[in-house]
Amino acid sequence: PDTAAPTTTDSGTTTTVAPPDTAAPTTTDSGTTTTVAPPDDTGTIDETVPAVEQVTLAPVDVDEPVEFEGGIVAELVSVEQIKVKARLPGEISGPAFVATVRLTNDSRRRLDVDGVTVTLEDRDGIPSSPISGDPAEPFSGRVARGDAADAVYVFAFDKDNQSQPVTIGVNYSADEPVAVFVGSM
Repeated sequence: PDTAAPTTTDSGTTTTVAPPDTAAPTTTDSGTTTTVAPPDDTGTIDETVPAVEQVTLAPVDVDEPVEFEGGIVAELVSVEQIKVKARLPGEISGPAFVATVRLTNDSRRRLDVDGVTVTLEDRDGIPSSPISGDPAEPFSGRVARGDAADAVYVFAFDKDNQSQPVTIGVNYSADEPVAVFVGSM
């Protein structure tokens, strides 16, 4: 149908679903009516959405910090090789790199670090599998203005069978470029 059809639930709440390109009035439990417009362009499940290219900053040595616009600084505090035990399906026991990453917040606002991603690739660009067990402690929460936080990321990496130098990518926000650290361990 091309008209909004009100639906009443068992609890007595009435919801109106609007056809595409129209606004639908909705009534809350308190009796307030609000008109909600549908999204401008909803697309379809058959539609292919073009990929958004990820911007990367110029690569630096693993010993150098990277300063993003806006006052955020990423650096590798340490990178060492250890032996790890797999804990989850898909993880691999054996040699691994453990990278301690520091984010310093010199911006004017607190920094949400729940979405930080860290990756490790070998010389050929082949990504290493992350390991979630000890000693991994990824970023979480927020970093106040003027503070810094460290996190630990672990990646399966067999120096005898994978090529170096390695590339470690640090992305603190999907809207920001990736810091790229390169070096041999």
